[in-house]
Amino acid sequence: MKNREAALEILERMQGEFPAGFDTELLLAEGHFLLLADAARGAHHAGRAIHFAGEDGLDDPARLSRAHALLARTLLAQEDLNGAFGAWQACQLPEWRVAAELIEAGYDILRVREVLEDALPRHQAHERELGADGVAATDQIRRLLGWIDSHSPQRG
Repeated sequence: MKNREAALEILERMQGEFPAGFDTELLLAEGHFLLLADAARGAHHAGRAIHFAGEDGLDDPARLSRAHALLARTLLAQEDLNGAFGAWQACQLPEWRVAAELIEAGYDILRVREVLEDALPRHQAHERELGADGVAATDQIRRLLGWIDSHSPQRG
């Protein structure tokens, strides 16, 4: 319990002392969700990060997708499948891990597949910037698409 209280105290100090903006809100979202398992507060800060990105004209697809993916994960933790799908679908570079989590949670596998298939060319185009991580993400998306196709009677 002491570690949780200390983490909460640090996050609250950060919120008060760091300049308001995308990076601060993303840091707070990750802290609340990943360290404290507070999905609601994590979602709040992830949403604020996305808001600041829009206000500041942030157009880095990797950073924006990170915020959207975190929002999707926080909504999944709150069992809001439609909200989680919407947040994930809004990513320019939707993460395959969130796709797997959506499928595991029972979301429509074909809708997940559509988003992945649509995003694959964007991931491929972004590979050069991301280096090895980008190639790994694209490879994982291809594998997940293959798995979906092999397990979905509608895609046969």
